[in-house]
Amino acid sequence: MEEAQEKEMDNVASFKAGHSFTVAGKQYYDTSQSINLLVSSNRYGHVFYATQNKGLAILPSSYIDKNSKHLTKTLEETVDADDTANNDNVSDENDIYYAPFMSTNNSYVPIWLALNSDETILSVLLSDENNWMIILYDVIKLIQMIDNSTLCSMSFSDSVGGTIHSLAWNPVINNLFALMDGSGSVYTYEYDTNIKTIKNSGKSEQNEDNACLCWSPKGKHLVVANYDGSIQLYETNMKLGNAYPTANPNSSAICVNILWLSAKTFLFGYCNSDIDDTENNLDNNEENFYLLSATYEKHKNTSKILIYNDLFFDVDSSSSDIQGRYFFSSITDWKVIFCGLTKSAKVNVLGGNELSPPIDRAFEGLQNGYLFYVPTYKDLKLKKLFFGLQCNED
Repeated sequence: MEEAQEKEMDNVASFKAGHSFTVAGKQYYDTSQSINLLVSSNRYGHVFYATQNKGLAILPSSYIDKNSKHLTKTLEETVDADDTANNDNVSDENDIYYAPFMSTNNSYVPIWLALNSDETILSVLLSDENNWMIILYDVIKLIQMIDNSTLCSMSFSDSVGGTIHSLAWNPVINNLFALMDGSGSVYTYEYDTNIKTIKNSGKSEQNEDNACLCWSPKGKHLVVANYDGSIQLYETNMKLGNAYPTANPNSSAICVNILWLSAKTFLFGYCNSDIDDTENNLDNNEENFYLLSATYEKHKNTSKILIYNDLFFDVDSSSSDIQGRYFFSSITDWKVIFCGLTKSAKVNVLGGNELSPPIDRAFEGLQNGYLFYVPTYKDLKLKKLFFGLQCNED
């Protein structure tokens, strides 16, 4: 495997328009749990993704370029992803390095992956249903397949709410991250590079209505969203600042994730409140999941709201026992968004220029996915950026 080194994105064509790539088997998790199982390092040109059975997988993004499929094939030309015998879009074991999450206890399964702001640290959140653990890895050592790549670890128990719902690194301060536990308490932690330990630096009051969190693009504020979509802004020391009401006109929908995209524009992931109703599964309700973009202005609650139904997941082909939750993950600078469902066989990566085209142009149908436009705070050279990941059944 090539030695880890920084690479210019112009020389690493890792996100081509309209590609799909099979990476792993379907994951199974508690439907109340948000997850994030894939991150990509633009700095080093590698992708990290988690599987329940094999642990952490590491592959160069150039391998995806060579092995991914265009999504513009016709129905007759497209290979069924569930037919592994005929699907040549399956990872070659010789090109992917698997790093076990726990060498002494394989009962832990991955729940959340996240890279810090300079992409030198990969955090992995693990659970064995009773306990939770965060492990920090040295990204360069992982890419170089050096055994002692673990920087430090921290274990949690019922004393922090029993579960961890969400974890996010500050996009500017490279040793600061935040997490939310099952009781709705939010913590900020700092990784001390000198003594290689994780230290608590702030905590909010417990609030069971808290659903998810994210950082502002400049890292000055931590955003905590309630299940109804209302949001509170905190400083890095967890001092409460401004608060905004929900922008969603549907009072029965549940906010399951949030991204602060630009200025005062937020992207929310919502699911309808009947998602756990077994009589109303994804097979007969294609609008269980949708995205909402809301812009908040000074002295106004909201100024602009755009709602996009979830057209880029094949919900009509999902089995009745799949009850999903959105997850988001943003790549720094490039503002690319991974978007998926907790129990879906698919992960999509979205990106682009503006969330402004008419609704009939916002989604361009592809056989294995859809192209989606999201707002950015920079004038990116890349337009209509799309990359899809498709998982096989185990």
